[in-house]
Amino acid sequence: MTTSKGNSISSSGSGTVTVNGKVYRGNSVRIDNDVVYIDGKIAEDMETPKDGILKVKITGDVRLVKCDRSVIVNGTVTGDVDAGSSVTCGNVGGSVDAGSSVACANVGGDVEAGSSVSASRIMGSVDAGSSVVGI
Repeated sequence: MTTSKGNSISSSGSGTVTVNGKVYRGNSVRIDNDVVYIDGKIAEDMETPKDGILKVKITGDVRLVKCDRSVIVNGTVTGDVDAGSSVTCGNVGGSVDAGSSVACANVGGDVEAGSSVSASRIMGSVDAGSSVVGI
């Protein structure tokens, strides 16, 4: 069984966070030990999926993403993204740190990835375990 400990998504405005198909809305969505917190209050206990894979998808603009899994952001992250696995997103105002691959539009800070990096533009430095494309 895998755990979702350490996942934190700080959203601004009307964005949504989808975890394994369930949609959450709030100014702050946090997942610790399979418990979902919305704006600091317990919303519910999540069931760990049978395959043990937690799927996190964010729709809308957010300030910060910290996730020990892969994350997909359909919007802009104004701050940093830190993920334990892959990151797929639009524009990032800060830096991106991923355990595996990074695929983003523009990144305002540095990018560190365990494997490949693909981006239109990166303003800071790039540290990739393998290939770098489109910079």
